[in-house]
Amino acid sequence: MDDYLLTNYSLSCREMIQSIFVSEYGLRHLKQAQFCPQHKWGHRLIAAIHFCPVINWLAALIERFIAKRFFPVSLVSLPHQSPVWVVRQEWLFKGTQNGSKEGGKVEIAKTESIRQKLNRQSPPGIRFNRDKIVGNISGGACSAMCLDFLDAFFSIKKASLAQPHVLANRIAQLGNRFADCSKELRNRQVAFNAIEVIKGASHTDYTKSKVQALANFHKFAIDYSSSEIDAYLLSSEKQIEQEINSMPDGAFLLRIIKPLENEKLEEYGHTMVYIREQGLGFLYDPNFGVRVIPSSEQPKIFFQKLKECWRDWEISKARFYRLQPSI
Repeated sequence: MDDYLLTNYSLSCREMIQSIFVSEYGLRHLKQAQFCPQHKWGHRLIAAIHFCPVINWLAALIERFIAKRFFPVSLVSLPHQSPVWVVRQEWLFKGTQNGSKEGGKVEIAKTESIRQKLNRQSPPGIRFNRDKIVGNISGGACSAMCLDFLDAFFSIKKASLAQPHVLANRIAQLGNRFADCSKELRNRQVAFNAIEVIKGASHTDYTKSKVQALANFHKFAIDYSSSEIDAYLLSSEKQIEQEINSMPDGAFLLRIIKPLENEKLEEYGHTMVYIREQGLGFLYDPNFGVRVIPSSEQPKIFFQKLKECWRDWEISKARFYRLQPSI
């Protein structure tokens, strides 16, 4: 039965409106019939059902339910590609960094303890200023949430036994932990916000050093960093396609900032996680949750996400950093 399901059941607003007249699922089944000759008659029959008035909506609901409930992750043959793993649900879980009932309160003593730990582990040229420790956080805790998410990811990756469907299901289960921002993560973020740059040698990559200073909390090491991408200058997804496609597999912290000549070399920023493992791709944004991103759509999705960051917050300088647990 899996051979006669679609690889993607997500619909845009335009496709939903179009389906009132011509079923998008029906059109997708006709495409699958062209690319999968061995299953073409099955796809054509299903397409015919989707094109029938009235029953097409019921058929769509039943097919979507079966695909996501019983075959959420499957090995399928895509057009002109080797068989790959496909996740048939767009979101593994949804969450927010602003949903805590406690507001932005933090515990000063615990936050100061975290700051001291960060200071002891800081790379050259980076420090965490005690005077910046405050009792209430504003602006979210995206960096703390993303690093904690990566810590959880590395743990479940070991337990997934290299099975993509197990990995996807375990990531989905993290929604219970990252539905909102806990007090512990707010404590960490206030300590993270105390970061400062001590300028010295001109060749120092302070942007990377700052990320490494935060990653040290979990004993992560950066073993790859991308070129800088300027969201303001992006005009098409083609401009970042080569950068995205040249990146190795792994777990990445995506940090995008608004530069400023101050002690942090930035005014503010946003942090996300990008995971490309075992033929699957995931984007964790603390503002929304974990979204599945097929390989073919990665340039388009990252183009949209970076332009969204510029439009909403005027943050433009983005880099990917691959993190690994330190040995």
